[in-house]
Amino acid sequence: MRRDLDAAPPTKPCALSADQVTGIFDIWSDLQREPLDLRERYIELHHRCAGRYTLATLFAALNLGEVRSRANNACDRSRPLHDDAKQVSD
Repeated sequence: MRRDLDAAPPTKPCALSADQVTGIFDIWSDLQREPLDLRERYIELHHRCAGRYTLATLFAALNLGEVRSRANNACDRSRPLHDDAKQVSD
């Protein structure tokens, strides 16, 4: 996918504002209606965001909250996010 986008090597995702994440989700929601596979959807999302965000940042924004719970190794989507976090960790 990086080759198709002529994207730089992977980096840590950047923290985004709530408005930026909402904008990404709005575009993603529109893309769900189009006959694209997941890879094509991410490429189109990257293009519609005018290349402002890395693929890692887009993936992290769309999967925000899918943090593994320590107790049962399951995803805990109810956990609050740390407000002053600078980066989303892998």
